[in-house]
Amino acid sequence: MQIPSFTSRSLRLLSTRALAVAATAGVVLIAACSAPPPPPPPTATAAPSAGVVKVATVGTFGASLVDASGKTLYTFANDTAGKSACNGTCAATWPALAAPAGDLGKVDGATGAFSVITRDDGSKQVAYAGRPLYRFAGDAAAGDAKGNGLANGAWKVAGVALPAASATPAAGSATPASTATAPKPAANAGGPDY
Repeated sequence: MQIPSFTSRSLRLLSTRALAVAATAGVVLIAACSAPPPPPPPTATAAPSAGVVKVATVGTFGASLVDASGKTLYTFANDTAGKSACNGTCAATWPALAAPAGDLGKVDGATGAFSVITRDDGSKQVAYAGRPLYRFAGDAAAGDAKGNGLANGAWKVAGVALPAASATPAAGSATPASTATAPKPAANAGGPDY
């Protein structure tokens, strides 16, 4: 078997081809590395509150605010503009509607403005027309409104036409919730009168 011999001409031709392939690969590699990165995916511009708060008909209360699961939202008469009075044990029965990160935006059917307040524990809570919003632990299903009227009427279903919150608690409102002990919701009585 004879080993092919390479002449200087064939070596030059082979070297020229190898050099051309290497140069082409280098140009492609440089182009790929220097191309600007693709733009980041667009961030959601939809209002986060659209997933946190919705408007729905709740029993005889009409158009009311509900959470993403359809559970009724409430306001508390002891709250003042931008300040929750339901802390400590009260918050176990009346959990605050936690605020999402970002802009709350607008919710279809709601006429008031949404905002975020800072609670005594540092957590963020959604407010509507300056009134902090809560869920009621005694509401088991979407559309329940078992918390309406509790604590001598201090707890109300949050309707879409809420007047702006006052700087002082409503006259005749219940004992400040942060100092009261909240009983556990009663399964057959629709919850505590808190």
